[in-house]
Amino acid sequence: MLSLFRGWSAKVSFIRKANIYNNGSRRFHEGECGIARAAIHRAGKPGIVIRFLLPYMLVMLIPLFIGFFAYYKTVSLLEAEVVNSNMSLLEQTKQALSRRLGEIDTIVQQVTTDPKVNLFMQLRDPFEGANTYRILDTQKNVINYSMSNSFIYRYYLLFKNSGIVMSSSSIYEMGEFYGKILSYNQLNYRQWANGIMNTYHHHDYWPAQAVTLEGKPYMMVTHVHSLGYPIAQKGAILVLIQNSEIQKLLSGFNMSEGGWAYIADETGAIISSISSDGSVPPAAPLDWDRNSGVVEKMMRGQRMMITYTTSEYNGWKYVAAQPTHVVLEKVNYIKRITWAVITLGLLAALLISSLLAYHNSRPVRKLVAIIGERLGADNGKPADVYDLIQDTLSTLMIHNEELKSNMQSQLPLLRSAVLGKLFKGDYASPREMFALFKHTGMDYQAHRYAVFVLQTLQTLQTLQPQSSKSISHISSSDVDTYSIMLMEAASEAIAGRAYLYEMSKGKIAFLTSLNLSESATDELQQLLTLLSEHLRQEYHLVPIIGVGSMVNELLDARRSFEEACLALNAQSRSGGAQLYWYGQLPAASDGYYFPIPIAQQLRNLAKTGDKAEVVRLLQELYERNTQERRLPLDKLRLFLYEAWGGLVKLTDEMSAPLDRRALPAVETSDEAERCFRTIVDHYGMLCDSVRTTKKSHNRQLYDKIVAYMEASYVRSSFGVADAAERFHISENYLSQFFKEQSGTTFSDYLLKLRMRQAEQLLRETTIPIHEVATKVGYNSSNTFCRAFKKHNGINATAYRSAPE
Repeated sequence: MLSLFRGWSAKVSFIRKANIYNNGSRRFHEGECGIARAAIHRAGKPGIVIRFLLPYMLVMLIPLFIGFFAYYKTVSLLEAEVVNSNMSLLEQTKQALSRRLGEIDTIVQQVTTDPKVNLFMQLRDPFEGANTYRILDTQKNVINYSMSNSFIYRYYLLFKNSGIVMSSSSIYEMGEFYGKILSYNQLNYRQWANGIMNTYHHHDYWPAQAVTLEGKPYMMVTHVHSLGYPIAQKGAILVLIQNSEIQKLLSGFNMSEGGWAYIADETGAIISSISSDGSVPPAAPLDWDRNSGVVEKMMRGQRMMITYTTSEYNGWKYVAAQPTHVVLEKVNYIKRITWAVITLGLLAALLISSLLAYHNSRPVRKLVAIIGERLGADNGKPADVYDLIQDTLSTLMIHNEELKSNMQSQLPLLRSAVLGKLFKGDYASPREMFALFKHTGMDYQAHRYAVFVLQTLQTLQTLQPQSSKSISHISSSDVDTYSIMLMEAASEAIAGRAYLYEMSKGKIAFLTSLNLSESATDELQQLLTLLSEHLRQEYHLVPIIGVGSMVNELLDARRSFEEACLALNAQSRSGGAQLYWYGQLPAASDGYYFPIPIAQQLRNLAKTGDKAEVVRLLQELYERNTQERRLPLDKLRLFLYEAWGGLVKLTDEMSAPLDRRALPAVETSDEAERCFRTIVDHYGMLCDSVRTTKKSHNRQLYDKIVAYMEASYVRSSFGVADAAERFHISENYLSQFFKEQSGTTFSDYLLKLRMRQAEQLLRETTIPIHEVATKVGYNSSNTFCRAFKKHNGINATAYRSAPE
């Protein structure tokens, strides 16, 4: 019978190996030899190199055509971008100046409605009686607005009836004022006085002109607003604005090679201007029916690109003219560079394609030559070498599938190793255990678990001796074969209802999952009966089974395993029933319960800081020794001292503090309980210390990452990859860690950081939008504007203009 079993095993092994070999080699030799020999015939010809070169050249044409199309599109977009940039700069100038002029109009309106100013307008003899006091009283209401508005250089109140000129700091007579304080170089006193006092002005602006103010020359734009009414004019308010302040707003344009810009009022009179040579630019012949636009015109012998826009506030025209070649200088430079790069790229691509074709064809020729050496060559009809390669790969894929199948057959060994680690208490945390169970496809989400251990070295020689599956008198040389046979028989019996772990030759541990109902015991009993009957009837084996108690947590299965081993050993000593339950064992009182696997598990849990699991495991050990074993006080004392000794060793390894004198003496049962609580408390303090250390380390790492972000966000290329490389961790871990610590993602935090800095720059500075974008880490102002509007709900220009 044994010889029959050996022959059956050897035959199965031989058939498996033969199938793996024959499935590949037979197809290769019978179906591919002809193709290989024909391909070899062509391998040495230069046609292979040409075949490699042609695809490179064809593929090269596709990006070439796409590149030309993209080139023309890109140039068009760049030209439009430059034009739009000029228009955007002109719009910013318009908005800034309109806002300033609006502030001036508001100030003038406040002054004209002042009651004391209106009363003083009626006064004719300012130096008679108490009128002198009225002069001083009115002057107190004349606020020095130039302190709060840098755009206003000076402003004066001119009273027609009294002939008085009043400022916030001085009072003059009209004639004295024009001669000593202010004078217009192109106007005498009579012309100046007549233009101000005899003509009604409503927020009128005089173009920039040369004036002498307090003995110094200036170019001033004058704002004139009459006091009183058109039919009863009582004076005027004169506001002086330095022309250089307006020119600063226009200085953002490139005025080289004859460029210029100006601001004209609604009548076409140029209020202020700037040019490359300092001369007054000519009024551009534009279509003023349109509020804004860009045109090209020939002016002064060169083609100019003229950008203009109209203010909705006062109808002023803002015009900037630049030579077309200056505006498109960067575009033309890109054109030249692009053509040069394309030409060089084509030449380099042709050279590289030729080298690659020759180089890449060499392995193919070598491969075909190797096949020729193995199979021989003939002069038959040439075949395509790629067919040979394809068929060879097909053979390799078949072999690979067979390899996968063989690996799948090793899955029971992997599961056995995972279970062995569980039963020995080697898992440091439930997370590690669950990960391995999931990886090997084992269920770890059941409600209840139980472990039973099977051992059989006996046979039923009296039952069906003629059966081919009967095993008897197994010698030591056949132990391995017998163990494999036993594992296969047990797997066949349980049909996936339990997982197997081979403890030793002829001894197997089973982990089974059960439900929470009261019938769980019956369910387990049915499985054990099924296993025993299958081994008896099919293999004539007499199993001996020890069964542990049922547990609710998978991590506690190691306790059920220990109990099953104890039950099996007890049955072996007594020689009683073939199925023995741990619950049937008499209460043991000859020693305390603290097995090495559980001690190791306790150490691992404490090292990870899992306080809840440590306390639960200690409580379980204490109940096991006091309630189930009912240890006397002297043996209970030994158990407590061993638990305390393990804690002492652990704190020494981890360099953690421990008061070794904290353990009280154990002379009574109450002192034993107090001693146990002391051990639990000190284990808990050790776990708290481990968790605190982890949190402190995490906080330090988080602070370093945030500091690195605040120092690096100005780089447009900065991202999570840079931070991960800086701190030597993976990108996925950094992203997950940052979200756990801050409650937001890395990219969202980076966006908020950039937007916060952008908001500050927009509020506190007047730098252009594109500079703001660069300072906060954006290469493109368009990208920045889209991000800013999405984040704040309004665009950057509107945010800057909005009141705080």
